Amino acid sequence: SPTRPFLPQDVTVSIDGANEDIISLELICPENELQNDSDARSLGSKTLAVLPPKDRTLGLTLTQRYDTTTAWNRQRDASAMAIIITMDTGLTITALAPFTYKLQCDLPKVFYDTGGPPDVSDSGILTHELSIIPVLDTINAGKDIVFSLWNTTTSY
Repeated sequence: SPTRPFLPQDVTVSIDGANEDIISLELICPENELQNDSDARSLGSKTLAVLPPKDRTLGLTLTQRYDTTTAWNRQRDASAMAIIITMDTGLTITALAPFTYKLQCDLPKVFYDTGGPPDVSDSGILTHELSIIPVLDTINAGKDIVFSLWNTTTSY
């Protein structure tokens, strides 16, 4: 396949609409339970008709340089924000030009869960490993996380 995988330089992180310099990130979903009891079955059938969500836990950890006041003020204010993580190869999908091969993760409403001070590295650069909690956005998106994928695969 001429399509290459996503590389670290393909990743951009946007916080409240502004691209941020992020050193590292980790998005986890350790629990994603679906309800498969009698409520998930159609009347008179043993076959599962729908799998309604039961519990889900999401977590995001970002390591960010704290060399601007924007990052510091955002954590200090502890206000809700939106984060978009985009992985874009920059390679145009021939059949769908001008679209490129891309994976985007939208977290429409998140809060910082980190109260400690930033770390000072040996070189004197302030960094902070930020624990972020995605929550359900009941006002705008109605979701806590959304993935969008652009590719040319028509079936799997």
